[in-house]
Amino acid sequence: MLKKILIIPYFGKFNNYFELWLKSCEYNTDFDWLIFTDDKTNYQYPENVHVHYTTFENIKDRINNLFEFEISLDSPYKLCDFKPAYGEIFNEYITGYDYWGYCDTDLIWGKLSRFYTDDILKKYDRISDSGHFTLFKNTKEMVTAYRTLTALNCYSYKEVFTDRKNYAFDEWGSNKGLNRILLENNFKIYNRPICFADICIHSYGLKNTRIYYDSNEVKKKKYCIFI
Repeated sequence: MLKKILIIPYFGKFNNYFELWLKSCEYNTDFDWLIFTDDKTNYQYPENVHVHYTTFENIKDRINNLFEFEISLDSPYKLCDFKPAYGEIFNEYITGYDYWGYCDTDLIWGKLSRFYTDDILKKYDRISDSGHFTLFKNTKEMVTAYRTLTALNCYSYKEVFTDRKNYAFDEWGSNKGLNRILLENNFKIYNRPICFADICIHSYGLKNTRIYYDSNEVKKKKYCIFI
């Protein structure tokens, strides 16, 4: 079975359902998670979730030392743009893994291996086109893709890393982000739509936000049960 690790630098207090997130990680025994955080709450971390306590400033210094220019990283939210560089930033932690990536904690996992089998992983360079969950094949060309590849009218990593605004560089970024760069350079992205419950927080009923804006098959499924 292929080895996968997801990297999460997170600073501040984890959300109030973080323990549910951890429980959903625990059931995905064929994945590992690596968390860098300053939240020292005594959570019951499962064996496949590894925690390193550190500060935002330490992570900022780690990233700054990787580049020959001064980065712009004033708040943890800006880390989203640096996600494609996690393979280099945290290089010593991905040794021995077949795939590395990143994800968010404002979700509850299903059984990931039912959607992303080893057969699927082997065929693609990047799994998923979104920032909430992404895997990259652990090869030098994918670890460095964010800075070695270019595409016409797309963002450059230096442009993104030196500006304080958020570019969504880790995904589409107005069709100028890393997804477009990879596709223009003939790399394969697996982004088949799956049943993903993006919950509408402005409703007292359990509504899926994708009903309102998706044009694909998910939009038709107004009545869904998620277990």
